[in-house]
Amino acid sequence: MLTLKFSEQEIKEFMRKLFREAVFDNFETRGIEINTFTKFEISGVLDKSFEEAGNNPEEGNFTGEEGAFAETRSYYCSWGQIKPYVLNIIKGNKSPKGIKIIFSYKNANEFNENAKALFLNINFDVNHVMCTTGTSQVNFTLDRALDTLWNDYIIDMFNKINIPYENISV
Repeated sequence: MLTLKFSEQEIKEFMRKLFREAVFDNFETRGIEINTFTKFEISGVLDKSFEEAGNNPEEGNFTGEEGAFAETRSYYCSWGQIKPYVLNIIKGNKSPKGIKIIFSYKNANEFNENAKALFLNINFDVNHVMCTTGTSQVNFTLDRALDTLWNDYIIDMFNKINIPYENISV
């Protein structure tokens, strides 16, 4: 497991990249928890029956970002699909008390044949942002190669988005 922490100065820039840029848009969103005046919990699981119940983009019931739901064949929403709804919940004068987002890499088995799921968890509270990684493997092994490969991928990605972080992994 990799744990990255962002300084107070970098939180605003990290959150801007998370919510205003496409950096994380291709990640699947497994779940979101937002604490504001109340707690919002969002499952990232797509509801295919929504499309089957007559909400067809050809009939004009889907527009803009919503139309992307009908086009996907994934089990989970991408961050790009669900991000506008999350932004709508958190916009306002006060910062949320906390946000937890669980991302997963869209095609884990293409990343590594033994990868069942590759996770990136983002935890935000008023003064801190921490990101942790995790893996789920198809076949049990004591080999940590998949963990190392996934951690290196995430470190490389965060270096590319140009936000300094502190690696506090133990």
